[in-house]
Amino acid sequence: MGDKPIVRDIKQAINQDLQKRYSTVEEKNTLHTASALDPRFKSLPFLTTDDISATYSKLVVEAASLQPTIRQEETSSASGIEMDGQDLEVLEEPQPKRRSGLADLLGETFSTTAPLKSAFSQAEEEVKRYQEASPLPLEENPLNWW
Repeated sequence: MGDKPIVRDIKQAINQDLQKRYSTVEEKNTLHTASALDPRFKSLPFLTTDDISATYSKLVVEAASLQPTIRQEETSSASGIEMDGQDLEVLEEPQPKRRSGLADLLGETFSTTAPLKSAFSQAEEEVKRYQEASPLPLEENPLNWW
């Protein structure tokens, strides 16, 4: 790097101080995950290639483990039950589409619906898309981005 000597010394002092403060594997994993989830620093330039892969692999596993919870929340909100303080309102459910004679005859043979993907596959694709997206500029707020 082309840093001035004073900048290099400051960076080195900060690095040494952080190494003392965050020494456990759990603390480091938490910091790596937090950095990976910040769209400004998601490239994790301060980690080795193996550490980057491990960090994003853990994110995939964590995201996949949350899928049943997310699906359950989506199902309860899609059912039309809304809580607004004290009232419980049930909305009408949409009527199913009427099938044509051809659809009855051929059934699922020519279905256009995509096969369901596992929670792990969905999480893997989502994390990959996140990694491929352009990083957020440093002056931007990552909370607004999310």
